[in-house]
Amino acid sequence: MRYPTLTLLLILLISNLNSFGRDDFKAIDKYARATPKTAESSITSLATYLKKGAKNDIEKARSIYSWIANNIHYDDNGYNTKNYSDVSPNAVFKNRVAVCEGYSRLYKALADSMGLEAQVISGYAKAFGYNVSEKITSTNHAWNAVKADGKWRLMDVTWGSSRADDIAGKALSHQEFDDYWFDTDPYEFLFKHYPAEEKWTLIPQHISLNQYVKMPDLDEYIFKLGFDARRLLGKAMLNNVPELPQAYDTKYHLKTIKFPLSASITAAPEYTFVIESDEDVEIAFINNSEWHYMYRNGHQYTIKLPLQKGSLEVAVKGKGASDSYTDILKYRISKS
Repeated sequence: MRYPTLTLLLILLISNLNSFGRDDFKAIDKYARATPKTAESSITSLATYLKKGAKNDIEKARSIYSWIANNIHYDDNGYNTKNYSDVSPNAVFKNRVAVCEGYSRLYKALADSMGLEAQVISGYAKAFGYNVSEKITSTNHAWNAVKADGKWRLMDVTWGSSRADDIAGKALSHQEFDDYWFDTDPYEFLFKHYPAEEKWTLIPQHISLNQYVKMPDLDEYIFKLGFDARRLLGKAMLNNVPELPQAYDTKYHLKTIKFPLSASITAAPEYTFVIESDEDVEIAFINNSEWHYMYRNGHQYTIKLPLQKGSLEVAVKGKGASDSYTDILKYRISKS
């Protein structure tokens, strides 16, 4: 089908906006972070303030996520001692500390006050301290579903608020905003979360708790880089998920378009790799000690290169930045 030039330009523009939607929330995130103390006298007053800065339901939902993630701290002592602090919305709002149930209940209270339809979802999570050999016999986590602009969306504001380190067997969390866990793709969400009520997977495919437990415990980093969760779920149901490349978190918005799924690649005279990004970055491929650099054309970065047996690292840094390259992926190159 042929499109008129103006129509084609609009399609391309919409496509680019959809590809890099995380930037759409910069303004509402900034608004939520700048909430004045006078607006924080109660849950109702906070909801009123946040609602004023939002243009639509998804921005309302995002403003709540952003405020909670930046203002509520994880209750490490409660988690480590099992002597949890009060998780009621008013207590969490006042004390600014909670475990997952408190985060999710406060989210729902703010959503209710804004007129958004929201749910607290109880379920099973492959969370901090999870061991792949352990049996999951009872629910251990809580998160939210919110209906925004006519669509149910999944989010985990607890995980969007902080990360935890294991210090001598104890959890020590530090505040670190992560927008990945807002409106997360349900197929990606499922690799870490399984709801007590299956309908809240928000996917049409039936997945049992037993199947969830047997699924590989994949870090979200692999999905942040654009690897296809639907494809991986299909393979997981057949117990056929290959060993994936080692993936690392990055501050840049990168989407792998043409990349091997397996951690092991066969040496060959030429491979083509493609990445999409809305950011001006430098992307390097290091095959053993030999460096190669991707070529940029608009939002697309491309490289064609021979691969020799050994290791392959993919690293990134900001264009012209003085900081060092940081790894995003690592592969093994086997002999052809």
